[in-house]
Amino acid sequence: MVYRAVGACGARAARVARALQPVGARLLPALDCPRPVSPEVCLILLPKASRPVWVVGSVGLAGLSALFLASPGVAQPPAPASFCSVYPDVPACAAGEVTCATCHTAPPALNAYGVDIQAKLLPGEPRPLSSTLFTNNLADALAAVENLDSDGDGYTNLTEIEAGSAPADAQSVPAPAVCEDPDEDGWDLCGYDANYVYKKLMIDFCGRSPSYLEREEFRAAKDQKDRLHQQLDLCLETEYWRGIGGQVWNLANRKIGPLQAIKSGKDVGPIPLADYDDDYAYFVWTQTDNRDIRLVLTGQTFVSASLVDGKSIYEEWDRSPD
Repeated sequence: MVYRAVGACGARAARVARALQPVGARLLPALDCPRPVSPEVCLILLPKASRPVWVVGSVGLAGLSALFLASPGVAQPPAPASFCSVYPDVPACAAGEVTCATCHTAPPALNAYGVDIQAKLLPGEPRPLSSTLFTNNLADALAAVENLDSDGDGYTNLTEIEAGSAPADAQSVPAPAVCEDPDEDGWDLCGYDANYVYKKLMIDFCGRSPSYLEREEFRAAKDQKDRLHQQLDLCLETEYWRGIGGQVWNLANRKIGPLQAIKSGKDVGPIPLADYDDDYAYFVWTQTDNRDIRLVLTGQTFVSASLVDGKSIYEEWDRSPD
């Protein structure tokens, strides 16, 4: 295939033609720019196109290359669809077709995997191949490179395709087929470990590690998931979680951002204007007992906090004068 670059930016067109060499492009000497073409425009003549193609120079090499591949004279066969007809069940074809990045860096430039395929795809046939030749022989070329390691990462191309990693990217490798847990420490690192979840739940929501007896009792239980839900309900009622100064109370610090200097009530500041403990109490009230957390924005009530027999109590109250 021959491309004729015409115009003041023929150098740009020459770079495009060189980039298209993998599909058989060669460049004729540039002609003088016909008037009234501006210096920012390239005119590319496609031999089989019905008319010249004008391209604004700022489109750049990648844009021009994409335009050529879409042009009638050099349109390429549906390689992604052909690939997925050979490997219909691989992860890359889950959406129907693979991306161009499977074989290309930026079309038409080929990556390492694409270069290997091209070398096996009718090597003695003149380029560019017709759509029929390409489609009819792609399967054989793909099979011929299955046992190669195009990107040199230690995995064959077929192994990578079947695993969903990229055969042209050495940083993309198949995930380990078998999880290995080297330590015999009682924790299951290769699956869902209810015993570990129980320990984390106790620390995060109850504020303490489970005792040895609690751990052994849980480990022996047949209904571990049900017990996790039960324990979480218990933890969410503890002072550690919902008490005055508890985890939800402290979470309000980042939401309310009070100034101690203007605090009234307990721990009064030098300029007592308002008691933000009321806001803390309201925040905890909205976040507990299955209330709608949108009350943080829409609530129309006041909430008081008090400690009764070691338990924090949050109650709505009316601050309006009698």
